[in-house]
Amino acid sequence: MRLNRVMCVFCLFVVMLLVAKGWGAVKEDVEVGSENKNATDPVLIEVNSEMTNAENSINWTNLVAIASKLQNHDAVNKEDYARTVLEVSKRISAENFRKSPLEEQKILRAKKRQMLSELTYSALMGSGVSLGVRMELIPFCAISDSSMSSKKEDREKWGMNRSQMMDIVLETWRDVDVLVRSLDITNVPEFSVSPPIEANLPDGGTPDMIKDPLLRKKYEDAIIRHEKRAAEFKRKYVQVKESKSFFTVTEFLVMRSYQRPPCEIGELEEKLDRYVKQKDVRDRIMENVRKAWPGAKRAEEIKPSGEPAGTKDGSMNK
Repeated sequence: MRLNRVMCVFCLFVVMLLVAKGWGAVKEDVEVGSENKNATDPVLIEVNSEMTNAENSINWTNLVAIASKLQNHDAVNKEDYARTVLEVSKRISAENFRKSPLEEQKILRAKKRQMLSELTYSALMGSGVSLGVRMELIPFCAISDSSMSSKKEDREKWGMNRSQMMDIVLETWRDVDVLVRSLDITNVPEFSVSPPIEANLPDGGTPDMIKDPLLRKKYEDAIIRHEKRAAEFKRKYVQVKESKSFFTVTEFLVMRSYQRPPCEIGELEEKLDRYVKQKDVRDRIMENVRKAWPGAKRAEEIKPSGEPAGTKDGSMNK
């Protein structure tokens, strides 16, 4: 037992050391935290250029125009589009409007919630967005004020969008949970690949030092396989490190979304059963949602007892 503990601690230390060294992998190999520098779509290139060139001077009017441009653009590459939306959402979320009059702040914050809601919805819907980008984008999801609109059509549209968005959010939860459970920190890639024994080279020798073309090719292929495996392990390890905060934010987002009308207790239960393995999480979310709908049955819509607590901008990113 003592030996097993020592081995676990040693493996964890090796993982942290390997991630710090990076195995020579480039930053773009890691999805979490990567920016969209490789977009080929003209509209996305233009937006990224505007965001970069106006790094220190971009204002709210610029952000509104950029958000509108993205919302009206039908991008072919969903991954590039989502990465661009992520960078824009970060800037939108950072706006605090403290220099504006109080009444104007309320209007601007409502507009901010609406923009974040529409942008993240457009980026996350459909397929083609990597797990790492979804993990980063979901905390910027905001609950639109249309959920409390006096117009029935607004509330119905919000309810439909919420159902679709929660499928994406909880599917991402499931994917992250699978990743966390599958990562084996005891199976860490080696620091480097040793040359073929037949080459009579010391560790650290390069392929160009091998005269035999077959041995040289064998060594080159082994290095490529090792780099791919190391980059994949690093990508997964970084995402697993981010998973704790992701789970916390996502649970809060799901809870707040279903505390808003229309009341869909049955829909929420079905989604949680489908995507979330942890019973304690399912029970906790249902308990908090039911508090907003006292006496509610599975398909019964009633007026909520009160406004759920949350951030002022409506997003989960504080």
